[in-house]
Amino acid sequence: MRHSLTCQSSKAIRNIAKVLATRSKLKVAIPNYYEDHGTQPQNLLVSLPRVLGPNYRLTAENALEDLLNTQGETYNRIWESYLALRQYIQKHGGPPVPYPTMQRVLQRCTPNWASTRKLVVRVLPQPGMWKRLDTAVHSHRLRTVLSHMRESGQTPTISDYNYVLQYMAAAGHVRGASALLKEIDATEGVKPSAKTMKHVLQACVFLLEIEFSPQDRNLATAEATNLAYEVIRRVTDQNIDLSRQIVELVLRIVKEDGRVEQCERILRAVCAFDINKPDRMPEEFAKRLKEADESNEPLPKPLPISTSMFTTMMVLYGRRGDISKMVTLFEVLTNPYPLPSNLPSPSSDWWDNEEEYDVPNPVVQTPLKHRPEYIWEPPRASPNSATFAFLLRYLSWAGQRVLCEHYMLIAEEYDKAETIRLRKALSYELARHQQVSSALSNADREIVLDDNRSLIPSPRFLITPLLFMPVFAYANRQRVTQLMRWIRYHLHGVIQRRERELEFFKKSYESLPSGALPTRVTGQSYYQHEPYQDFSGIVEGTERQVPLDLKLHIELVETSLVSFKAMLERAEEVIARLTQRTVERLTRRVWNNKDVYIPELERRVVVGRDEWQERVQWKMWAGPVTGTNLGRMGSEVPNGVIPNRWLDERMAARIQSKNESGPRT
Repeated sequence: MRHSLTCQSSKAIRNIAKVLATRSKLKVAIPNYYEDHGTQPQNLLVSLPRVLGPNYRLTAENALEDLLNTQGETYNRIWESYLALRQYIQKHGGPPVPYPTMQRVLQRCTPNWASTRKLVVRVLPQPGMWKRLDTAVHSHRLRTVLSHMRESGQTPTISDYNYVLQYMAAAGHVRGASALLKEIDATEGVKPSAKTMKHVLQACVFLLEIEFSPQDRNLATAEATNLAYEVIRRVTDQNIDLSRQIVELVLRIVKEDGRVEQCERILRAVCAFDINKPDRMPEEFAKRLKEADESNEPLPKPLPISTSMFTTMMVLYGRRGDISKMVTLFEVLTNPYPLPSNLPSPSSDWWDNEEEYDVPNPVVQTPLKHRPEYIWEPPRASPNSATFAFLLRYLSWAGQRVLCEHYMLIAEEYDKAETIRLRKALSYELARHQQVSSALSNADREIVLDDNRSLIPSPRFLITPLLFMPVFAYANRQRVTQLMRWIRYHLHGVIQRRERELEFFKKSYESLPSGALPTRVTGQSYYQHEPYQDFSGIVEGTERQVPLDLKLHIELVETSLVSFKAMLERAEEVIARLTQRTVERLTRRVWNNKDVYIPELERRVVVGRDEWQERVQWKMWAGPVTGTNLGRMGSEVPNGVIPNRWLDERMAARIQSKNESGPRT
């Protein structure tokens, strides 16, 4: 027994010693890369796979390929495996890592775009963090792989550089993007493309629009603005095709500087839109058209004005307080000037009728008389919820009550039209599924439904309380009780309509079979990888059709319904408070034998106490009286009548809860 235990113990000791020797043999020190970049990682040793076999190089390459081929593998494991293989080659020699493998490592060694954006939004408010984004978002890994490509004798392509710039755009890493752009210029055989410039502009826009430390704001804004204008100059000098995304980014950058003239010049030259003459082709675009026609080049086509461009220009005019141009921009883009084909003939009596809208100079749709096939139409754009939110915000700040009411009604009409479209599409889809279900068996039904899945575009417009909140705040600040009552009346209508819509959407979701409509794709975690694609999420893709996710839409409608009910409750409280205070102020004048204004008489008169009590309909109040004591009014209360002073049970409970919670710290 004792001999067997001794043998087993010695065998175990030998195995442990063998494992320790193997691990110490296969651990390789990382070069002084981190010391050069001022970072100290926790572990400067990277372990190769535990079981390598006789051919260490082949086994390490296979392990890296397995990680790259595994869907959802963490980026840290891929990076460690690549470093281990790379350092084994440096120590023992051999051919470099294949170029296709390094390209795959380049796209898999960092977090995905969405996770990087969330991380930066969380850490960027810290002082000085925008200067340390290189290590915070692992962008140094990407530059390391690019340097390894050059060391192996391979020149990175513009696609490799675009991927790195795209990642830096997600983080707003302006300094890294500027350094990489200089590296592209210094690399022989690599020329920047339109996508390269777009990613650099995206990084600048993100850093300009995000909120971060006030003490770093001026320096960060200056660097981002300088780089952005340098890229804009290069785009102009190199005659790079201006895509919709680039124009949107340029407008957003110029918007931060408040350069209205430059924005209008861009719209005239690229989109053929002049806000001062919306019914005529701008001279800048007409000049481009004439030059292309004389040189027998393809005639330029105006770039359509997207919703993002539309909203950006609304914000630009609203910030400057130019309400007339902001309203003009909205009207001429949502209701373009009538075309000649939509007008009556010249011999019609419509032109002589003084009550009709006169159009003395119809739109000229053929600027080139010898090229009648080239037709120009006044540009148009579709607003979304953000467009109306900014419009109502700046109108309320300017005190434009009538315009606020008008555009609130217009927003409700857009919301109703979008809901009607969805209801019709879902009703048609339900009828189609019922017809297919009654005609086919279960197995055939699943095949047919899967092959004929309908694409219902998701709604692009949904009103929320945040849309009306600036108008309500303006009415509360200016004590415009009539506007508050008007808002309360419309809130009742919106809530009733939302309840009917929610009931219909829930019934449709329960009636539709599973898989009939696409569902929401859950967001990937921070440790997962997202393949390379052209992320235009920084610029809203308003023309891109996204399929309707009915479950998500139901959640949004429910959230807006709860918010509208909360806003209605708050509106009723504010209206009651303002009304009560106004009545109390007038009551004090009546009790002091002073005149008050009577709307029926259209003048100020002295009213008796009994008549005033009957007019305002004071009622007996049996509850507790809080607030200012009536004795401070300097007169007695007649007949024991005490104004309720906005003291119903709900408000009394609210005051009591505030007293119990104690003063704010």
